[in-house]
Amino acid sequence: MQKWIAVAAIRLGLLAALSLGAERAAAQAPASAPRQYAPSREADLLHLALDVTPDFRQRSLTAQATVRFKPIALPLAELRLDAVDLNVTNLTATWKVLGWQATGERIIVTFDPPIPPDREVSVVIGYQARPTEGLYFRTAELGYPPGEEHLWSQGEAVSARHWYPGMDSPNEKYTTEITCRVPEGMVVLSNGRKVSEERSGGLVAVRWLQDKPHVNYLVALVAGRFEKVESRYGDIPLAFYTPPSQIEQAANSFEGTADMIAFFEQELGVPYPWDKYDQVVVQDFVAGGMENTSLTILTDRTLFTDA
Repeated sequence: MQKWIAVAAIRLGLLAALSLGAERAAAQAPASAPRQYAPSREADLLHLALDVTPDFRQRSLTAQATVRFKPIALPLAELRLDAVDLNVTNLTATWKVLGWQATGERIIVTFDPPIPPDREVSVVIGYQARPTEGLYFRTAELGYPPGEEHLWSQGEAVSARHWYPGMDSPNEKYTTEITCRVPEGMVVLSNGRKVSEERSGGLVAVRWLQDKPHVNYLVALVAGRFEKVESRYGDIPLAFYTPPSQIEQAANSFEGTADMIAFFEQELGVPYPWDKYDQVVVQDFVAGGMENTSLTILTDRTLFTDA
């Protein structure tokens, strides 16, 4: 009995010490510690379509974004889109626009009358950008190998707003499509499946469609000079891209991908959900890799030889 009393006393002592430590920590914490909340959703974004023409020499882009949405629960008088330092050249909508402004942080569109709940509306925004985050160029002018220029995106956590307008928060999901217009011979990669490739005005317009909703920070774009090796896992096409000078390391570095997909399908009991799985190596990626839906972007440090 005395043994159990002693054990209980020790436990009570530990609890008291932990409680006292918590009180001291609370007393030392700032009086107005910042709290993090998900942004309010007055509108449900349904689909985002981007049409992008990059200028590799100027490291800039000219683009058009079409945002389709509907109000949630209440009439919507104002649509607010995250958009950092985008030079908006024109804006139209399928509902009467009273006015709009680009603040440097957001694009704010005011409607009159307010849009009724569940009424779908599209806003089309023409803009130009020279992004310092979210989208990165790798060109010979920057010291990268000639003939291997490319660009790549990195949206996590809230960097996509630097190259296109949207609802840049993980509490919103929507379908997306990206059309990117590049010189002949360049590769364009994005989420989902490739639905068209057309030549016009000396450029090749490649369109990708992601018809399953996903969050904004997983929207991805890679374009430039790449070579690839291909494989399959069942009906799922697999492709592995690198800059031309590194293609000999691709097969060795990515050979286990199909086996990994099979393992995770068996372990999780869920089939792989996307249309394809591409992996692409880029120069000086900001991290080890980013698992965008159906398109993982990787640092070239993931490449290795047999030696």
